[in-house]
Amino acid sequence: KIELINSLLFSLPGTPVIYYGDEIGMGDNFYLGDRDGVRTPMQWSGNRNGGFSDANPHKLYLPVILSPEYHYEIVNVEMQSANTSSLLWYMKRIIDLRKKHKAFSRGDFKFLNADNSKVLVFTRTYEEETILVVVNLSRYAQPAELDLRGFEGYQPVELQSRNKFPIIKDSRYFLSLGSYSFQWFSLQKISGEVKAATDKPQYEMSEFAEVLKGNFKDELLSTVLPEWLRNVRWFGGKGKDIHHIELEDQQEISLADGQTALWTLFKIHYYYGFPEIYQLPLVFIATGVNDEMVRNHPQSVITQVTIGGVSGYLCDALYDNRLHHYMMHKLAGDKTQTYGSRLAFSGTQDLKTLAGHNVAAISSRILNAEQSNTSIIFDDKFYLKIYRKVDYDINPDQEMIRMLTEQLSFKHAPAFLGTADWVSAKGNITLAMIQRLVANHGDAWQYMLDKLGVYNDRILSLTADERPSLELMGSMTDPCRIEDLPEQIRHLLDPAVAEQARLIGIRTAEMHLLLAKDTNTPAFTPEPYSLHYQRSIYSSLSTLIREAYQNLEKNMDKLGPKTTEAAHSVLQSRQSIMESMKSIYSR
Repeated sequence: KIELINSLLFSLPGTPVIYYGDEIGMGDNFYLGDRDGVRTPMQWSGNRNGGFSDANPHKLYLPVILSPEYHYEIVNVEMQSANTSSLLWYMKRIIDLRKKHKAFSRGDFKFLNADNSKVLVFTRTYEEETILVVVNLSRYAQPAELDLRGFEGYQPVELQSRNKFPIIKDSRYFLSLGSYSFQWFSLQKISGEVKAATDKPQYEMSEFAEVLKGNFKDELLSTVLPEWLRNVRWFGGKGKDIHHIELEDQQEISLADGQTALWTLFKIHYYYGFPEIYQLPLVFIATGVNDEMVRNHPQSVITQVTIGGVSGYLCDALYDNRLHHYMMHKLAGDKTQTYGSRLAFSGTQDLKTLAGHNVAAISSRILNAEQSNTSIIFDDKFYLKIYRKVDYDINPDQEMIRMLTEQLSFKHAPAFLGTADWVSAKGNITLAMIQRLVANHGDAWQYMLDKLGVYNDRILSLTADERPSLELMGSMTDPCRIEDLPEQIRHLLDPAVAEQARLIGIRTAEMHLLLAKDTNTPAFTPEPYSLHYQRSIYSSLSTLIREAYQNLEKNMDKLGPKTTEAAHSVLQSRQSIMESMKSIYSR
């Protein structure tokens, strides 16, 4: 009941006031008369006088509470601080939650109908944020059918757990509530649209360094970045709810024209799962100075700011050509690290030779078709891969490419040319890797999909009598060779496809043979393929197959008639597929 009353105190309009002791449920002594019942000494601990004073108890202005239910040895700050399920911790969390959502302190107030007089429902709305509050005032569990007209297409997200509830439709929204319980929901519009740069809120500061200081730093970490990250393609945590973001580290750098940029590392904490570190260099782009970048890469705009009276945008600096030139100059230069800097650049002699003396003349362009990383092409000669998600550990991508290039001289992988690293007391982080550019003509996955589409078209172009009839040959673990297929099938498949697949196999085998020869590098020493390892692979694949079947069964009612028929066939094959997996550990 106390938690319920406090939930109303913090969600209804007005300024909540907590009288001392209310945060631990201290109780009062109403036998003292007047207002003295709530003026008894604060109960800090189970020590003498509740830890309030060492004086003789008779000298206290008012006596400490000694009733069995609220005795200072039972209800005190010290005990509740050590118990994360206590009322004190509940109050801390609810205060923190209220501070994160301006709708509670500034939003308007509107009652909603719940068709149940024991359930109180209202919304708090401020700007684009709407909080839905549902409260069960009864001592019994209650059903509630909420009238949420006007919120069709929104998804309620519970504020404390960040659990997503079913999307609101044009019918009444049903909720089941426990006794004396409440729910706070953020109503979020399900939409893939990204805000235009001009729609972003405006912030003011006197100098660029204030981006990571004071009030704007708090706003950046709590509001601006979480909102922006949900809309950028490279952020891998879009499926998880952000609890909070902290500034992990920063380094100020000077670009070619004297412009200052801040190379930052942010640690993102989620409600569930481990925190992740992302790198995000920041730069200020004044309005009218570099409009081409803002226009061509609107996703680079984090928010609008006014610095020293100049309006512009706080941007992701990895889209700025000046930062590209800064990195190339450092990679192709002689110094690996500037004194006092956390940034260390190391380029090979091949990079220095290929780049030449006029590094400033090298052009750059950013690739738009990226997912988890950001890539920059220099003069169609060099490929710089910038890792967005980073960690204090060896980067396996960089480690593998460097090994293949410098120690094994493998000619069929893009050559390693250098790295950019973050050096600190906590450890080193690989920020980026530069390689020789190899023209991308597509990947094997898309190539095979295209060729299978051509194969299907060829089959469909044949009449029923012309179509070949062939029993299934080979299996997933023992596939048949293309030479074993009838000539008509080989013609329909196109022998060039098989040749490309064979070439991929040859190159992969060559790479593994080279890696197997190196016995001096512990990281690349072959691991024994034991029965235990085989069993672990089988277990992982079995789990994956089981989850796939569960997902298919759950969504059967969403499939069309033809797809449903095929799905039933797949479901019936479950046992045979699981049996075929046993061949992993049967050899």
